[in-house]
Formats: sequence, structure tokens, C-alpha cells
Amino acid sequence: VSGIFVFPIVFICFSYGYSMIYYILIMVIFMQLYLGQFLQLQCRFYCISITH
Repeated sequence: VSGIFVFPIVFICFSYGYSMIYYILIMVIFMQLYLGQFLQLQCRFYCISITH
């Protein structure tokens, strides 16, 4: 779902001629969100393994 929101932002940035700094900034934010979800999943699996 999050990937669907990222592509329009990238397209808007390139269409309006922004520099690569904005593109890199968006990618960093996207990676932080992705890693955050991944860490939450890891914690859930860890908690499940402890309880079971």
C-alpha cells in the first residue's frame, strides 16, 4: 500500500524539476517506513515464539 503512495510523489518531484536531494529524501523516508514495518513484524514473530 505504501508503495502506491510513493510513486506519485516521485513523479511529481521529477515533473516539477526538483533536484535529486528531494528524491533521496523521499527514498530515505520510504526506507525508514519499510524498515519500521519490518522491525514490527520481527517483534511480533519474536513475541509469538516466546508465548508459544
